[in-house]
Amino acid sequence: MSGGVHLSLHTMGVWLFITIGFISVNWSNGFLLSRELPCHYLDSVNITDGVKQNDGSIIYNDIRFANDQYTKINYILENGMERVTVEPYVRGCLCNQRPCIRLCCPIGSFYDATVTGKRKCSQNESAHQFESDVFDHTQNKVQKVVLDQHFEYVDDKPCSNYYLAGEYNLTNTGLIMYENKTVSHSQYCLMATPDHETHKAKLNLVMCFKTPDQLNTRLLIFSYGMLLSVPFILATILVYICLPELRNLHGKCLLCYLIGLVFGYTAMGLVQLNGMDYVEPMICKSVGYLMYFSLLSAFFWLSVISFDLWWNFRTTSGFLTFSESKRFVLYMIYAWGLASLLTIVVFILDSTPSLSENLRPGMGVGTCFLKKTVLSQFIFFYMPICIVCTINIIFFLLTALKIRKVQQDLKKVTSQEESSRHQSKFNHDKDNFTLYLRLFIVMGVTWSMEGLSFLISKESYFFLLTDICNAIQGVLIFVLFVLKRRVLRLIKKRWQCCFGKATTNGSVATNSTSATYAPPNVVLNQITSPNEKTKGSH
Repeated sequence: MSGGVHLSLHTMGVWLFITIGFISVNWSNGFLLSRELPCHYLDSVNITDGVKQNDGSIIYNDIRFANDQYTKINYILENGMERVTVEPYVRGCLCNQRPCIRLCCPIGSFYDATVTGKRKCSQNESAHQFESDVFDHTQNKVQKVVLDQHFEYVDDKPCSNYYLAGEYNLTNTGLIMYENKTVSHSQYCLMATPDHETHKAKLNLVMCFKTPDQLNTRLLIFSYGMLLSVPFILATILVYICLPELRNLHGKCLLCYLIGLVFGYTAMGLVQLNGMDYVEPMICKSVGYLMYFSLLSAFFWLSVISFDLWWNFRTTSGFLTFSESKRFVLYMIYAWGLASLLTIVVFILDSTPSLSENLRPGMGVGTCFLKKTVLSQFIFFYMPICIVCTINIIFFLLTALKIRKVQQDLKKVTSQEESSRHQSKFNHDKDNFTLYLRLFIVMGVTWSMEGLSFLISKESYFFLLTDICNAIQGVLIFVLFVLKRRVLRLIKKRWQCCFGKATTNGSVATNSTSATYAPPNVVLNQITSPNEKTKGSH
């Protein structure tokens, strides 16, 4: 019995010795290691190198941290969430002492290019003495101040997934106002990039995605949807290349439209999927210019198609009596020439040092496309798209009016042979009009909604639906232009021909889509020869 008591006392003595030793080690530094930070981790900094005073406070970088404003911890947070154990160190609540703002990189360095997903900061002398407009609540006015003189900086990474936000406002208390909402320190950082105009650095707002779901719905679905569309667009291109019956003027215009779309969607899908991870500046800008040119050229080719549809339903020859080949050359000059011109304008504006930074498109600044501000993306991208879509709407309305008039004129034709021939031609071109009208609705309207959502808000489920429609347009185009009874019949015939199972007797003759419609009285006087061969049409 006495031995058991002796053993218990011995065990208690060992544990007491360990406990006293642990407490004495931690109290030797003035506090327990287990004490929690009196503020959010992201609002604090490492002050281990600070000087401890007799009253227990610590002075670090001329700032006094009271005894209740610091503690010793043995962890760090990565991406604002993941806790990693390290050697114990002292951390103080900087943002409780003075107004502070969060930087994506430590003071004295900035991002080389689109860097947030991966931290790649470069030392630079210009990455300090930041100047910005600051709203003063007490005086109710905005004034330009040197941020280094009014704020302290914290630079711990608040999250792992970011997006480059638009314009923001900074208050004298260190709050960030974005889209009329206050942004907490745990949801943003300011990305320092060089300003070629002032030869200093400017600060761009980089926001954390609120939840992984937001990232999935806004980027992952959009990115994978676009990349999914690419094979369907390529399949449509292949079908139109392999079938001579489809390579009329409309077919060639559609091919040019699809080529622009496949390059634009591939580039945009990869850029969106990459997020804010680092991309070499030269590669980033090159991809941005390719995406910009490709998407604009696709929209200009869509306007070419809408114009040509209207032109085919004209009632007089007019002043443009060109052959299909000449018209196609003019269309190429218009679509690719105008897209090239706008791309060159963007390049020149970005390469002009004397131009204000606010007026620059900012290709490759923060993202591998135009910088995400209303002035840049709307003026240089969404506004041209909206203008082209408006012109397309006008031509489609004019074409619909022409169709109605031709229908009325055809009813007045008395000759059965002539009426049947022109009715067949009219029905074919009317089907083309309906087909491309659907294409315009799929492509034009949804992208117009994208521009509207950029100006208003992207939180609406309606805009999420238009985003999805934009992303899967390749699938919709394939359904509209390939999965048609006539095209499938031509594919089957071509397949049989390649395997030697078809004869030349089964060729399909179709009417030309470039013929000019004439009123019934003109039709009766301009009867073409019955032996005249018509061209294959789309």
